[in-house]
Amino acid sequence: MRIITLSFNLLVEDDSKFNKVFNQTGKNMKVNPKQLSWKAPTTNVDNTPIDYELNYEVGLEDANGQLQPLMVIPGQLQDGSTYTAPIADLGLTAGKVYTIALRSFAKDDPARKSQYSASVEFAISDRIPNPPLVFAVA
Repeated sequence: MRIITLSFNLLVEDDSKFNKVFNQTGKNMKVNPKQLSWKAPTTNVDNTPIDYELNYEVGLEDANGQLQPLMVIPGQLQDGSTYTAPIADLGLTAGKVYTIALRSFAKDDPARKSQYSASVEFAISDRIPNPPLVFAVA
């Protein structure tokens, strides 16, 4: 049995440099991001190449700080490619801060799962004002 390793970082992307707020720990946090992105792992934990298809599982942090499976994102083996998935597909509701992580698993054997990636935090909100439209010095 092969165990796969997680060797990618999960990023949360948005279209606006203004869509950021600070969370309670003072870290910069994305608000209303558009998509997730990551690079696929290319090796197993024993350093052999991954020569099978992977899928990805998004884990959502619960109230106890534990990651719970939220959804599966189908993937294909694409050496060195960046994968993306729309955050809208996660089905999250507005008005909350979310912490998620990603792990890979063998498509043909879903029990062969990697550890979760480092987590990312972001907020979904429809109540954030846009920046001022006209700003000038007179």
